[in-house]
Amino acid sequence: MDCLFMLFVFSVLFYIRPLKRNEQNEDFLKLENSNRLRGIMAVTIIMHHLSEHTSSGRLFPMMQHMGYLIVAVFFLFSGYGLMIQYSKRGKRYLEGFWKKRILFFAIVFLLVTAFYWLLLAVDGNQITIGDAIEMLLHGETIAGSAWYLIAQMIFYVFFWLSFTMYQDTKKALTNLCLLITTYTIALFFGDYPRYWLYSNYAFICGAFLAGFKNQIYAYLKRKYWIVLFITACVFIMFSTVPLIYRPSYTICRILSAPLFSILVFIWMGKINIKKGLWDQISVLSLELFLLHAAVYRFLRGNIIQIDDDVMYCLSVITITFIISIPAHLLNTKIKEKLST
Repeated sequence: MDCLFMLFVFSVLFYIRPLKRNEQNEDFLKLENSNRLRGIMAVTIIMHHLSEHTSSGRLFPMMQHMGYLIVAVFFLFSGYGLMIQYSKRGKRYLEGFWKKRILFFAIVFLLVTAFYWLLLAVDGNQITIGDAIEMLLHGETIAGSAWYLIAQMIFYVFFWLSFTMYQDTKKALTNLCLLITTYTIALFFGDYPRYWLYSNYAFICGAFLAGFKNQIYAYLKRKYWIVLFITACVFIMFSTVPLIYRPSYTICRILSAPLFSILVFIWMGKINIKKGLWDQISVLSLELFLLHAAVYRFLRGNIIQIDDDVMYCLSVITITFIISIPAHLLNTKIKEKLST
């Protein structure tokens, strides 16, 4: 398993090109760089879940701690992307927002749920509509990662509400922060699985970074290494405190997740990801994220049982990529229909 882990690390490092010391990207999350990073993050989340279902290797198990951090990066991308588009187009961007953005997530959620439902039935696990609703009320979804789509829909609704209510960017972003804070507190006291909580503030961070992009980039141009160092230190602090004081686990994860996403954002200011492999993978990032759980469950289910960890992981990755291609084509068709 460690060989698979090292191959993945090498495939990432091979495509990274550091900039010279006095150079800095004009846009830290420029489209080609952020798309390639999205592909890397999608594969990382697959590796994370595989590490939870295997026991081989010394390095590979470290991936078990990466899940909530990777989701935070995806949420930061979402908040950043929405805010960048709103900054360019203003209120016009909110026209058709529900149809083009939120409805798309809702349709994909239903399709992914139906696919998992079918696969579970084939594997001998019958789940009724009542069971599915009961699961959802307790924060569980039939489709393993589909909770992410629900969270995205909620964040998008909060974004739409905030920028519909307020013209001023500061007021709108403050309202967005209050809404997500209220949502996070409700999840906490509603006893939802903790992964619903950990990465939420990364969405706000992305929106703030885009909303005040010029000021932030100008400051980072002067103080880049200081900000990078301080952010890294604070992230490490919140990541290690729970090892000493266990009751701080949840709050430290809620704080460390957005810090990690900001750390990635800052790091992207000094690197470029070369064209090639990750361009191809990035196209399938959403489908890879959503579908891999169905595959790793099925390959160690009632019908099929792959015991060898290496064969299991290679099979999961290969099949996930294969089924993600038609799923992506379907999602593209849905986007086109909703855009008309």
